[in-house]
Amino acid sequence: MIILHVTYQLKESNAREYVEALEASGIPRLCREEAGNIRYDYFYSAAFSDQVLLVEQWKDAESLEFHKQTEHFKGLGTFQDRFVKEKLVERFFAEEFK
Repeated sequence: MIILHVTYQLKESNAREYVEALEASGIPRLCREEAGNIRYDYFYSAAFSDQVLLVEQWKDAESLEFHKQTEHFKGLGTFQDRFVKEKLVERFFAEEFK
């Protein structure tokens, strides 16, 4: 299992506007519907109004690679150009508890 934490540092204090624009585009819904997607959720920072955290969880590397090739993933650049100053992607590998 692969878990991604993507922290978006926004150009302005507009975290809600950024997430609302994404949700309205349908991109998060399409990501959540992909085979191998376990979680795809946005969170607002409790301390900073210009930060958003995206937590993604994927079944395996193949699912994540497929996700990166989709048209909706490629469309994220439009939103990032408009809202995002920089982003940090942290990647974790996990095994399910048995």
